[in-house]
Amino acid sequence: MKSNDITSTRRRQISATLVGLRMNIPQMPKKGWISEVRSALMLSTKQLANRLKLTQSTISHLEAAERNGSITLSSLQKLAEAMNCEVAYVFIPIIPLDEQVDMQAEKAISKMEKELHHTMALEDQSIEDKESVRNILKREMLVQNLGSKIWDS
Repeated sequence: MKSNDITSTRRRQISATLVGLRMNIPQMPKKGWISEVRSALMLSTKQLANRLKLTQSTISHLEAAERNGSITLSSLQKLAEAMNCEVAYVFIPIIPLDEQVDMQAEKAISKMEKELHHTMALEDQSIEDKESVRNILKREMLVQNLGSKIWDS
């Protein structure tokens, strides 16, 4: 198994954890989290700037950068620490990861089916049964994936 391979069980675990977070993470406020938390703490931009040894205009620029999505994680981390907060960074799948992998595998198989039908047509061969084509493709994929390991059993 390659180092970047992941088992379907682990993929399902990751997906369940991440998809479950969707309901617990609130939308970013219109003014952004920096401004919202800073205001809740009754910190002015000048006071936050002083904590970070920055200028007041830099804090305003960082708040604007957060709102337009161009702020860096590093800047968010520094701002959060200055307000005794932490940054939580996570990807939340719109579609469960297993479903995405299955959909992509289906696309790949469909593409290979078309290529196989085309090749066979060029050779004046024909396979009418779609399952036969899929079985040929599955066998080819298994052989490519396992290589000489097919002889180990």
